[in-house]
Amino acid sequence: MRSIGLRAREKFEISKRYSFEISEEEVIKAIQNPERVDKRGTQHLAIRAIDEKHALRVVYEERRDRLLS
Repeated sequence: MRSIGLRAREKFEISKRYSFEISEEEVIKAIQNPERVDKRGTQHLAIRAIDEKHALRVVYEERRDRLLS
């Protein structure tokens, strides 16, 4: 099960203000197929290029059969 958190949903709205829209599908794709993953404690940072100049960074935690971002 994938659960997109409130903070991520807020970021979707903020990015729209700058004419840079990110979808839930892109977030899940970054988590499932990242180009790089860093780990800090219980949090993971998945990084995936969007284009030549931009990358999507997703902070998430894995908790008992759930993924929180």
